Amino acid sequence: MFDNNDVKPVEPCPFEFSFKWQSPDGKTHTHTCDDWETSAAFFRRRKAYGEAAALQSLKQTYENEYASRGMAFALGTHSKRSDQWLLVGVLRVDEMAQQELF
Repeated sequence: MFDNNDVKPVEPCPFEFSFKWQSPDGKTHTHTCDDWETSAAFFRRRKAYGEAAALQSLKQTYENEYASRGMAFALGTHSKRSDQWLLVGVLRVDEMAQQELF
């Protein structure tokens, strides 16, 4: 597995995707997304539609679809930067009302 010389290095994404959001205390935050799925979505859409359309499609997905239907950010830290929060994932979450328990 590790002796395979045919393995190609991963192409870095040519764009950084950032999210600007406001926390409940009124502070504005901006995080660059380190989520590999966002880069993978860009590459998949670029292959299918071209670069400009791929960027527009991602903008539509995150700014309209996810924002209107519900989304959450997965934030974490790194051992070398324990005081800095990193955006490691963007999750689409349907907002649902609590159902009856009994």
